[in-house]
Amino acid sequence: MRRILISVYLLIFFFTGVVWAGDIVSTWKYEGGTTMKLSVRDEQHIRMDTAPDSYMLKTGGKTYMVQKSDEGWKATDMAEMAKMMSRFAGKKASPNIDDYTTKYKYAGRKEKVAGYKGKVYNVEVRDGSGKLVSSDELVFSKSKDIRRINKAMMQISSQ
Repeated sequence: MRRILISVYLLIFFFTGVVWAGDIVSTWKYEGGTTMKLSVRDEQHIRMDTAPDSYMLKTGGKTYMVQKSDEGWKATDMAEMAKMMSRFAGKKASPNIDDYTTKYKYAGRKEKVAGYKGKVYNVEVRDGSGKLVSSDELVFSKSKDIRRINKAMMQISSQ
């Protein structure tokens, strides 16, 4: 009987470990001390923690903003919020991404960030008049984990 229980426990541990191994968690620390954490199980289960009392959650094909208030936790459908905001926003001109140009130049070196190897690129973004808007150094990796995180970030941010 003891052998059977040990076998069952090992199987449970093994299979739940496989599920846990599929999750990826990425943490960004910004200047000023703010932190953002992105957790990905698969394309339908993504969570972005932006503060201790709020996060975005993608599940079941929808994205929600979840916030804690004095009354408890509240979830808001981001698609519905976007519809409401568009009614009140009017016809203000918003920046068009096509008005900007982005140039990537290989810096000639490789770096390892958080255990992932990649190539370093200098990135410049200029507005329509040619004025430099931002200049940064990025490390691009071909790692499957990094691609999953980037795809998840795009999915949850596009809502």
